Amino acid sequence: MNNYFRKCGKMSEILQKTFNVLVGSGEGVGWGSPTSSNPHSLSGSLAATLRQLALAPLKEEKELCRVQIENCVSILSNPETSPSTTAECLVKGMFIQLMGQDASGLQIYAVKMAQASSLLHRKLGYLASSILIPNSSELLLLLTNCVMRDICSKSVPSILTGLIAACNLICDNSILSLLTDKVIQLVNYKNHLVRNKALITLDRFCYIREPDPEIGLVGLSPVLHVHQQIIENRLPKDFTYRYIYIS
Repeated sequence: MNNYFRKCGKMSEILQKTFNVLVGSGEGVGWGSPTSSNPHSLSGSLAATLRQLALAPLKEEKELCRVQIENCVSILSNPETSPSTTAECLVKGMFIQLMGQDASGLQIYAVKMAQASSLLHRKLGYLASSILIPNSSELLLLLTNCVMRDICSKSVPSILTGLIAACNLICDNSILSLLTDKVIQLVNYKNHLVRNKALITLDRFCYIREPDPEIGLVGLSPVLHVHQQIIENRLPKDFTYRYIYIS
């Protein structure tokens, strides 16, 4: 691939970043690109660990998972641990949690990953937090500033990431009241992907564990506004496919 771009000229900045992530040049999670002999993008050690966990006999599964979590905690407690190594540990933790075993020891590291400067790492942190941290945990409160920062960002990928995280991680009524106004502002955002995701987020806020009528009414207002635009045929062409409005 590098030889191809040497012949054709300089690759764009976004393509260069994507390529750097794939080949593990330090900007991303450090996993390699798939090949015919290695059809997945995981590192050899991570792939081997996940295979070992998946094939472990039932009587050995719990102990094997416990050892893996202890090893991950030991690695992550070192402040010099690289982001790529942290990512691999969190992937192991999510895999173990989804196996039905206890990976709660990695919860705080999932929160720390969600606070990373790299969008790719934040996405992984949000995902790990949604899997490892129960809705009743106070650790989710630590993610509020992270979600708010992404929602208020000027970058469309960051805004979308923040909205997705809000849908999956924010369950507390007091926090919802802080986020609702910000999300409502995004209903009129210039990018149609943001507008669509903002409406989905408001819909999610209407179905929180302890429904708040005020949030429901606030969230319903922009939805009714969009519905009126559809009736009056005033929505931009971005929302149509073969003259049919899509959501």
